[in-house]
Amino acid sequence: MRAGEAETRRSVYATLGADHRITLPRALREYLRLQPGDSLRFVIDDEGVSLERVAHMDRDCFSTFTEWASADDHEAYSNL
Repeated sequence: MRAGEAETRRSVYATLGADHRITLPRALREYLRLQPGDSLRFVIDDEGVSLERVAHMDRDCFSTFTEWASADDHEAYSNL
């Protein structure tokens, strides 16, 4: 936590099943106002992983290619 920053973090837990799926805890679903069919985005950086609700799922077939996932790549190709 940075100086002067209020503590707003809380933890919720889930277990990864044998089929590599998790059930999102109710507290998380309510916090993100998730409904069945909503799209989620996992953001991975040096500080960890965050989860965001997105308006629509990115249908770009190249979006999972991490070699093209830098900030420079995003800026260069976002308006194509």
